[in-house]
Amino acid sequence: YQDRELAGTVIDLSPRDYEALTGSLRAAIGIGPGVAAFASIGLNRNRYLAPPIGPDRNSHGLTVLTGLAFGLNRLLQGEIGVGWVRQDFASPVFPRISGLAYNLQLKWSPTRLTTVRAVAGRTFQRSPIVGVAGIQQHEVALSAEHELLRTLILRPALRYTVDRYQVPATVAAPLRERYFTASFGAGWRLTPHLEVAGEY
Repeated sequence: YQDRELAGTVIDLSPRDYEALTGSLRAAIGIGPGVAAFASIGLNRNRYLAPPIGPDRNSHGLTVLTGLAFGLNRLLQGEIGVGWVRQDFASPVFPRISGLAYNLQLKWSPTRLTTVRAVAGRTFQRSPIVGVAGIQQHEVALSAEHELLRTLILRPALRYTVDRYQVPATVAAPLRERYFTASFGAGWRLTPHLEVAGEY
């Protein structure tokens, strides 16, 4: 992050600089027509580059999921997974994150012109705020694509997010925020390979 200037004062943003390393492994086996069982494991390591201001926010963690992926027909496709998430922090003042992990992805196509998608999951996000080690994020999203004309696609969407900021255990009331977002987008296909899109 580059330094910024506010009212003649230079603000050092180097404490926001970080390195993130992630990797995952997934295995699946077919158990029926259009249905597969899967298991996955994901690892992450986050390291802030500048000397810490306050407790060290570096962390590492893993997420283990198992579930079903399905594509029975054009009408309904997706996957559902549940498992366990764990995130450990370098400084003992930040309590470990652990608990239920989940992932839901559904695609429903009631007609050839309309597709509805539902997504839900729990993730761990890095924090740009000094003194906050990370953010537990639960998110549910519902979106659609409708081909109003052959060249005009409408894209409404709704999203609900709950963020829990990972602060030192000595803080009496951990910060929790909730967001609700609605958006509407449209895309105009100029050619089969070129589209102009906008979103509000």
